[in-house]
Amino acid sequence: MADKDTIKRRIQALLGKTTDRGCTDAEAEAAAAMAARLMSEHGLSREDLVMDVDRAPSTARPTAVDRLWSVLAHYTGCVSVREVGIQSRRAYVGEQPGPTIAVYLHTYLHRHIEAAVRRYQDSREYKRKKAGGSRRRACEAFRAGMAMRLERTLAQHFDRPDPARIAAAKTYLATLYTGLEADGTKKPSTRHMRAAAAGYVAGGEVEIRNGLAGGTAGLIGRE
Repeated sequence: MADKDTIKRRIQALLGKTTDRGCTDAEAEAAAAMAARLMSEHGLSREDLVMDVDRAPSTARPTAVDRLWSVLAHYTGCVSVREVGIQSRRAYVGEQPGPTIAVYLHTYLHRHIEAAVRRYQDSREYKRKKAGGSRRRACEAFRAGMAMRLERTLAQHFDRPDPARIAAAKTYLATLYTGLEADGTKKPSTRHMRAAAAGYVAGGEVEIRNGLAGGTAGLIGRE
């Protein structure tokens, strides 16, 4: 038998099937009826389903891609914060299925970024740099350039976020955390602009549509 959280996610996914998101009237009505039936069967109200938190592994310190995760949160109707502790994580807070989609895409994009960095490290440009700090900063510049391009990809793929949804997510976030600071932006050194440009090009090769295929993530993104 599915647990309560699984049922909540299923219901919220059904509630997300609206005509505004491309469903026909019949499809939207059928989805709403199924959601109502599940809520009744499991003793849930819509208020039980509104806000949630999903998490992805993160770094303890700010990085060149932190702004990308904030942009990802924005386009999935969430707000985001980096949790630092024994296990550092990136939390996405908002109305489901937004947090689930955000974590799905966070994992997908992070995997592409790190794979591209490894390819960059095999390049002649990278190998000409001195070992140590210079190579480390070049990799960060590469990540920053790639993150910048991926921000554009997200903007092209997703509809404009609902301001009310973002505001509600921020209010809920404030009940979970105190003393939060916004993510900073780490700009690449001007000495490594070629690395940043290479990252920007690599970011253009990542297709968000492929990353959404076959999952509930398509409920928010445009098809």
